[in-house]
Amino acid sequence: MRYTVILEQEADGGYVATVPALPGCVSQGDTRDEVMRNIREAADLYVEDCIAAGDPVPTEAGKNTASSRPAPTSEAPNGPFRPGIGEGALARGICR
Repeated sequence: MRYTVILEQEADGGYVATVPALPGCVSQGDTRDEVMRNIREAADLYVEDCIAAGDPVPTEAGKNTASSRPAPTSEAPNGPFRPGIGEGALARGICR
């Protein structure tokens, strides 16, 4: 499954990435490459946690693809945090 990733540059030069379809899935990195690696790992863990908990895996409205990696773009709004999803990623410090 592919997800839209919102990438924002911080004032200090680092980056923050969010996946709006996966509420609460956020990661950081010093470079674009690092933040993209981190958010891919965070999204993968989020989906694994959904499956392990028996919860539905979130999808993006109107999008259905076969890849499990997020696709970088800047087109989607942020979603609200939904507790209980992605707890393994939260415990690993990957999502906040």
